[in-house]
Amino acid sequence: MSCRTRSRAPGALANFTNHRQVRSTRVSISLPPELHERLLRLSEQQQRSLSNLCAVLLSAAMDQQAPLN
Repeated sequence: MSCRTRSRAPGALANFTNHRQVRSTRVSISLPPELHERLLRLSEQQQRSLSNLCAVLLSAAMDQQAPLN
């Protein structure tokens, strides 16, 4: 998986329910076509943008992780 980031507001936390009001960091990733299709279908079902769905899913996954420090 490749990942490139471009920070728009260092240290800013994204508000995932209304991310347009908060400056966010743009991330580009490569996904297998099957995963991309699944994410697109889920975003349509939930009436979310693909970007918002990915932010919500990543946030939920990170909340379940043990602290790294």
